[in-house]
Amino acid sequence: MSSGALPTKNAIVFVCMHDRDQNADLLELAVTSLRAKSKYKDDIVVFTDFDRRLRNEDGLRITRVLVEEAVTKDP
Repeated sequence: MSSGALPTKNAIVFVCMHDRDQNADLLELAVTSLRAKSKYKDDIVVFTDFDRRLRNEDGLRITRVLVEEAVTKDP
């Protein structure tokens, strides 16, 4: 790293699609564990196709990116 380079922050990215089969619940547990247990302070980015808020979402300090589900058809 050169002396003029800016420091970079770490980020953890989760992709959690479909709010069924406990996906959102497992996402909540994973993010809470990162913040509370491991004291992770940097960015957490979550890509989801559901807009249900997670418990304590504001306190978890995540960046949520809402994406539309891709629909594809095989030929």
